[in-house]
Amino acid sequence: MFAKHALQKVLQKRLPRFDRPLCQADDCRVPLDEPRPISVEGKEGEPLKVHCLARCSTCGAQYKGERMISVGRKGSKAIQQDFHPYNDEDRAFVNSLLPAFQQNQAEIQQINAQPVRD
Repeated sequence: MFAKHALQKVLQKRLPRFDRPLCQADDCRVPLDEPRPISVEGKEGEPLKVHCLARCSTCGAQYKGERMISVGRKGSKAIQQDFHPYNDEDRAFVNSLLPAFQQNQAEIQQINAQPVRD
């Protein structure tokens, strides 16, 4: 019961702070724009895996990554993150998520209205 309640509280708040990943393109080591969460996976008692998308503001390279988050009684804590250049496998994953998002236009507008942190 606690884990389910804690998970719902975490998903309603801002994710814990991570260091911004760096662009991996040649001659471009600029921190990526704040990655946007697109999906959350996790089971009770295990860290959450948050799938994110990001873009380099300088060269425009696109990235997909996962952030691992620990959920506990005192809130959530950043564990690790891993970002890689966006590829066809990532495109298929994102496309599999689209039908659920497209059914709720109000949620799409709310996501688009959120500011990107610098």
